[in-house]
Amino acid sequence: MELQGTVVQWRSGIAKVQIAVSACSACTHNCSARLGDGGRYLLAEAPSPLLPGQSVLVDVALPSPARAVALAYVLPLAGFMAGLFIGNAAFGGAPLPALGLGLAGGAVAYGAVAFLERSRRARVVSTGVAAGAACPRAAEEPADDPS
Repeated sequence: MELQGTVVQWRSGIAKVQIAVSACSACTHNCSARLGDGGRYLLAEAPSPLLPGQSVLVDVALPSPARAVALAYVLPLAGFMAGLFIGNAAFGGAPLPALGLGLAGGAVAYGAVAFLERSRRARVVSTGVAAGAACPRAAEEPADDPS
């Protein structure tokens, strides 16, 4: 998914980009989308230096909903259950050590999720205003006609 944004800062190949919440903020009009601190921030890889205020197009790889559910719920639950069963078998059914190993299994699973997802990062595709960015106010303004 490609998003239009504005560079807030750039350091060591990583740009902090403010993503617009509406199509209006891709232009220079003073409409409500450009007022205040509307938008979200993300970190994007940008090997070439970028200047604050520069308009960029950012490519964001979004995971599928099934992958998100698996990573957030299924994998930690499986780790908890595995730890619980191992603790139950290892300590002869004692509830407290089994619960401790269950929690440890869930923590290990969450650590695995964090490790798997740490490399997911957006990247800057192009700089300048995107060709497809449209502003609703552009239709209201008369075209520059020399006659």
